Amino acid sequence: MLTLNKKPGLFCISFDAVALSGIIVEFLKVAKIFYQNDYLIYLDLGYEIKADKNKFFHAYTNEKKLFPVWVELIKIIDEPFKNYSPELVYEIFKVVAADSSKLYLYEQIIEDYSNYIAGQLLQAWNKLNIQVVIVENGTLPENIIFTKSLYKAIESYGAQHQLNKYVIWRDHDLMWSSEANLSKYGRPPYPDIPKLSPSKHIAHIVLHQADYEEAVKWSPNVSISILKNTFQPLSLTKSLANKIRSEFREYYHIPEKAYLIARFTRIIPQKKIDRDIHLLHLLYKICQSQQKTPNIYLAVAGSKTENPQEFQRLTDIITNYQLDDYVIFTGSLIPVGFAKYCHERSVMDLIIASDLCSFMTSYYYESFGNPISEAICLERAYLTTCYRRYQHVYGSLGYQGLVFAISEEHDVQVDRQFALQVWELLTDKKKRESLIIHNSQLMQAQQKNDLPLTKKMNNLLNLRLI
Repeated sequence: MLTLNKKPGLFCISFDAVALSGIIVEFLKVAKIFYQNDYLIYLDLGYEIKADKNKFFHAYTNEKKLFPVWVELIKIIDEPFKNYSPELVYEIFKVVAADSSKLYLYEQIIEDYSNYIAGQLLQAWNKLNIQVVIVENGTLPENIIFTKSLYKAIESYGAQHQLNKYVIWRDHDLMWSSEANLSKYGRPPYPDIPKLSPSKHIAHIVLHQADYEEAVKWSPNVSISILKNTFQPLSLTKSLANKIRSEFREYYHIPEKAYLIARFTRIIPQKKIDRDIHLLHLLYKICQSQQKTPNIYLAVAGSKTENPQEFQRLTDIITNYQLDDYVIFTGSLIPVGFAKYCHERSVMDLIIASDLCSFMTSYYYESFGNPISEAICLERAYLTTCYRRYQHVYGSLGYQGLVFAISEEHDVQVDRQFALQVWELLTDKKKRESLIIHNSQLMQAQQKNDLPLTKKMNNLLNLRLI
């Protein structure tokens, strides 16, 4: 059995390989419950997992200041071993996703390397007295070596310490909800992607009913639960909200009386930020047709360096539309869920400073769509595309916003008709407030009928957290 002379530990590893993400925000919500129950919290950001993040074997530096003091950042793999490299990981990924006939060439490498990493996991878990493990997004096949390592370590550690269910394996994205139109992860039934493991130690989690149904088809012998992302309405005093709004606008030179549309996202092609820019262009044309002075700004929060080609493409569009003075790229802002832990400008500040929040994303990229919930929590109306999962997560539940119709075949630019609807919503404060009240009351009612997150953790792992 586990030793009783030190606190129990919770270990999480994220396959996202970034510090500031919605996945990490959701982890913090769960981790805080365990911290309040006297667990020590350890987090591996997974820098040695994803080949495309250019962070293999990079030491943590500024990341530490982003997290609450009760989260300790650790690395399971902190130095090179054998020939493990981003190039190898990407090479195997391409075979798994698109050319499985060659996978036999890598079988021994996958076996040897996964055994090594599993050994490192076991060593760390024993040292840290780990009693709960959380794996975030571990099924996506960007690195099946790490996926196999975790499954091996979970079985060995569970047997060694006579544990029952002690692992939450949460898939925020799965093959069928991640750019399925591009067959990024191959095609159903995804024969070489490690399926969900029917382990007595693991509680498998997906975010909504649509992914649940697909996951059950793909791994029929596994028990799967739904755990939606959780959001807490954030009530601010009017004076504090006004202060945040004024300070944010002043810093980014946005006039106090201008209309502001907020877009908080990664600056990558899949997010379709060009759709927001095109919308702004149409709004200015409407202003001109009505002989009104254009007074609308678009603020985009996201890293300018993640995809330099896309950032340059967007700035070219802005210049072509003569909107350089009206589109602000804020750079990366602290996510809503991190704002309470550090004092830098955050997405929360942007939302509060805005009049309308935008989520004009592409059809196939989103598995949930956190920005809509964040807008609702901070009492802002939203506009969105009807991306593939919108109905499952929001529309079918009764949430209301301006929804632009797109489809797999017609993932198109916004038109003048939709722009006129946006113009009406921007300039009609009562209409915005009506949507805000409806969505806020709906979210609160649904939360009242839902189990608290603590009870959900107890049910998943048969615990007695308080």
